[in-house]
Amino acid sequence: MADSGTRLIELAVLLFTLVAIGAAAVVVLETVTAPSLDVGHIPRWTAIAGLLLAVVAIALPASILFGWQSAREAAREEGARERRRS
Repeated sequence: MADSGTRLIELAVLLFTLVAIGAAAVVVLETVTAPSLDVGHIPRWTAIAGLLLAVVAIALPASILFGWQSAREAAREEGARERRRS
């Protein structure tokens, strides 16, 4: 039962990651395809906030996927150790 619960959590995290990447892609595409973007009228704090959001949009899913893979590898190694002990 715990295995199916873990699998459900893994799928939820993967789905969340895909949705976050999709949302970030939509925001970036909307910004890039703006018809006329006058850089002189953008406040500095807005540019910094946009940069931070872009970094988080890339780093958060990468961090989640890295942790997910690490946990799966650790569980696989633990299972192999248990089988060797038996």
